[in-house]
Amino acid sequence: MKNKGFTLVESLLGLTMFLIIFSTLIPVVQTMYRNIEIKKVKLHAMISNLDAVIEHNNNPQLVNGTFYIDGRKYEWIINEEQVCTNYEIEGTGKTKCVNIKR
Repeated sequence: MKNKGFTLVESLLGLTMFLIIFSTLIPVVQTMYRNIEIKKVKLHAMISNLDAVIEHNNNPQLVNGTFYIDGRKYEWIINEEQVCTNYEIEGTGKTKCVNIKR
């Protein structure tokens, strides 16, 4: 006699496997997206540094300013030795500085 369908044990085993797989995948994916976002913000800070140097070379009296990239505020300041960009990520203020060679 052939039985059609799944037994209770097979169903519970399948459900358990499904829950184990997705309960480990979701945190991994969230961490991956968070790390990508952090790298993107750091890249935007470096782009802000580059744009600040370009602005300063075009107008030497300009020594600070603000850029908005993807709705995030990047404040830069430049002196004789370096350009620094201040930004906020995950509620914490960060600074990215680059030395200037002249």
